[in-house]
Amino acid sequence: MTAAEINRLTRTIKHKVREQGLVLTSVGITGSNTCDPRFLEITDTIIELAKKEAGIRRVQGITVDQESGLISFSVIFDGKAKEEYETIEKIRDDIKGVFPDMNVEIETAIDF
Repeated sequence: MTAAEINRLTRTIKHKVREQGLVLTSVGITGSNTCDPRFLEITDTIIELAKKEAGIRRVQGITVDQESGLISFSVIFDGKAKEEYETIEKIRDDIKGVFPDMNVEIETAIDF
């Protein structure tokens, strides 16, 4: 399996477990095709949009699965961030405005 295929499988398993009312904490890998111009465009856009929001320390683990139409990544907030949910929804809406054909899945964490 390629890194992208393993990442896709890990996310599928996580969602199926969540549907059962459980939370799965796992270690996985993030596969990225850095030679794909569309991936680079999406990555640059995500980082640019996230940098506009207060309290965002970094964006990591960006994956673009064009087969399923999914963009996924993690946003790391600083310990002083307020209104994380609203910030995530704004970033999601901004990304959907640029890439309306893609679904956007954002994980969050706080870096103290």
